[in-house]
Amino acid sequence: MITYIRYRLYKNNIREFVRDMKTALVGLHRYKNCTYCDLTECDSEKENFILRIEWNANVQGNPLESKAPEIITFLSAIRKHREFILEMRNYSIL
Repeated sequence: MITYIRYRLYKNNIREFVRDMKTALVGLHRYKNCTYCDLTECDSEKENFILRIEWNANVQGNPLESKAPEIITFLSAIRKHREFILEMRNYSIL
């Protein structure tokens, strides 16, 4: 499963957002069910970002609803940027 979260920031929030996301992703990399995660920035519209999280096959349901300490820490680190989420979806690998 892959989770994609699209964000659109205001220009004055971008630096703080990127800093917080980098910190949050370090912890998420430690989570046993996360196989890969990254944050990408749109080349033509620098205020648009996509957070991509790949989960291993053991994940059931919405992995971001897990009570694992790594997920709780990750969500706490990015909570203040929740208002900038445009879309969040889980996709299955075919």
